[in-house]
Amino acid sequence: MRLTFLILATLISNIIFSQKATTNCLNHVNGTISSKQTGEMMPGATVYLKQNGKIIKESLSDEFGHFSFELDCDSRYQISAQYENHTENIKLVFTSKSSLNHDVKLELFPIKEFEKINNENRILVESIEFIPNDFSITPKAATQLNIVYALMEKYQHMNLEIRFHTDIRGDLKFLKSLTQKRADVCAKYLIKKGINSTRINAIGFGATQLLNHCKKDVACSNIEHLENRRTEFIANEIK
Repeated sequence: MRLTFLILATLISNIIFSQKATTNCLNHVNGTISSKQTGEMMPGATVYLKQNGKIIKESLSDEFGHFSFELDCDSRYQISAQYENHTENIKLVFTSKSSLNHDVKLELFPIKEFEKINNENRILVESIEFIPNDFSITPKAATQLNIVYALMEKYQHMNLEIRFHTDIRGDLKFLKSLTQKRADVCAKYLIKKGINSTRINAIGFGATQLLNHCKKDVACSNIEHLENRRTEFIANEIK
């Protein structure tokens, strides 16, 4: 009788332990998002964790292009990454029955290099943003400038005009100076990477080329004002 009890107790203990181990089983996926064009890491990319086609988690790649998720064991997932003006990339991850780490690398291709606007070839990158009162190139800005650099390397006869614009809020002379300094910093970044300075013309327009009606003393929402803050990279002599 006592032996039977000990056997049953052992079996129950093993079952409980097995269930607990299964419950605590987790796989980890650690990944990177990079540009197929430049090889540079891409901060701020949107990363989706999907199961059976449904999004179950969403994240942004960090300043180094990294992301991570916790996954259940013995399951099948899809991980996809998206970034403005780039193709989506999807990888499948099959988790094991025991705890394990998975490394995933997602490379994104630019959808289109240039767009014709007002008879000018504009490079398709996001507008360069700076921290207020600062002229340091952020990791996200570097990613966009690296795309411009790669195109200038690809098209050796291409010349570039960097145009910085802002909204009307502030002293006009200050705004003109501010945008010129920011345009110059972007030019210096490309020159430091090896682009000949004679191929780059950097211009800060301040608030002289507004896109909408938000002129001085005109009531506008913040969103309307922000429409006028932009960076334009104009390519000439693409060969």
